[in-house]
Amino acid sequence: MRCVLVFISLLVARDKKLVPIKLEGSEQVKLRHGDEEIRFDDMDMFPLYPGETLYGKVSPLQVVAPNTALRLRAIRDFADRKAGDEWLFKGPGTYKPRVEVQVVEVVKAVIIGPNQALRLKARRDVRSCCCPRMPPYV
Repeated sequence: MRCVLVFISLLVARDKKLVPIKLEGSEQVKLRHGDEEIRFDDMDMFPLYPGETLYGKVSPLQVVAPNTALRLRAIRDFADRKAGDEWLFKGPGTYKPRVEVQVVEVVKAVIIGPNQALRLKARRDVRSCCCPRMPPYV
């Protein structure tokens, strides 16, 4: 049994019990135009409601190997993340994607041996709330 993900646009509006909302006086369902959703399923068949369209292809979930990570970026606000935030999903594990998140790259671990060093550089300017920014060394 494999778990697959499906990208769907033009979603059917549903109530709290996940029943499709129908337009008054007709059997047509109400659509959420411009919205997208990712659905996960363990079966081979996947239902699409009338009006929904499948984009992309049905694909298996991404498995993150040990000593690797996915660098993720939020493209919309959700939960405790703001648009533009970046974080790592560390392996080993299976990554379940979200519509609000974009996979930027796969990062491999760097093992530092004896008598070795690692040079780091900030990707963006970081300011602390408790102390002023220090000038760079000359």
